[in-house]
Amino acid sequence: MTDDPDDRHAVRIRRLCYRAGHTGMREIDLILGGFARAHLHEFDDDGLDRFEVLMSHAEADLFAWIAGSVPPSESLDRGLLRRIRAFRPGHSL
Repeated sequence: MTDDPDDRHAVRIRRLCYRAGHTGMREIDLILGGFARAHLHEFDDDGLDRFEVLMSHAEADLFAWIAGSVPPSESLDRGLLRRIRAFRPGHSL
């Protein structure tokens, strides 16, 4: 890996996009993968950290939180979840 911070940031975004699109649950892959590809390039390192924390949870929990059927954990970034819920492929937020 390179020592250039911009390159490290870009690599991190690519890895998170891949991970978000390959969770093992098709619905989450479509939602989070699409969101990641459309918006992670806008995130700074802190934002990527928050997205990565979200991605560390079980797919069933992610789906319930994004669908709004279960309230998210207090420790999660609720603003990020709102952005993900509002995301529509092909539309900007």
